[in-house]
Amino acid sequence: MMKNLYRWLWARIGGRPWTYISRDIYHKFEYIWLVGLFISGFAVGISRLVSWKWLIIIIAVYTIGYIHGHFFWTENYIEGQKIGDTVGLSYLAGLFDGEGSIIIKVKSYKTGLHHTIQCSMGSNTKESILLYFNRFGGNIWSDKTKPSRANFNQWHWEITANQGASFLKEIYPFLKFKKAEALVAIDFQEKKHSLSFTERERERHYLHSLKGNRRILKEYIPS
Repeated sequence: MMKNLYRWLWARIGGRPWTYISRDIYHKFEYIWLVGLFISGFAVGISRLVSWKWLIIIIAVYTIGYIHGHFFWTENYIEGQKIGDTVGLSYLAGLFDGEGSIIIKVKSYKTGLHHTIQCSMGSNTKESILLYFNRFGGNIWSDKTKPSRANFNQWHWEITANQGASFLKEIYPFLKFKKAEALVAIDFQEKKHSLSFTERERERHYLHSLKGNRRILKEYIPS
């Protein structure tokens, strides 16, 4: 239950598990974090919230763990999680280029019909889907959770709305076949609230018409 609650929270705040975000920020600004930790520890010691004896023990344990971490662990704990990992992004973009899908989805609410972008992927291996889920957030599920498809072993990943637009912006430089679709989707998500229902429907059908177009589109500017 707590795991599902945590996933629900980070999927809406940050888009990735907070431990991954903290780790990536730590590796990007490692020395600032270290200075901050020691200053915080010194402040705790002065304020006498804990005794200097226990503060020294805590610092010593942290220092030993930090040194051992650099000996035995790499910075990139999970494939594709490191900030600036262009190789990982290139691989994920290439896989999404061939197997992914970008659509504008229509959902019915009490307030009416709402449009939002949806990016999705399917794979026979859970590991492939987790590469996207761990890095970008979203939702994953297996066909085995649906009684009508219990004989299938397909895994699915889906990311929508602003999270979906952020995902497309990250992989866009590495896309070849889905560049036009990605730009239409990003543009739509950013301006959809200013569009009428007819205009949103026109964008939805236009995005659908781009599917199956295997041209390598180097540049596209949405109207």
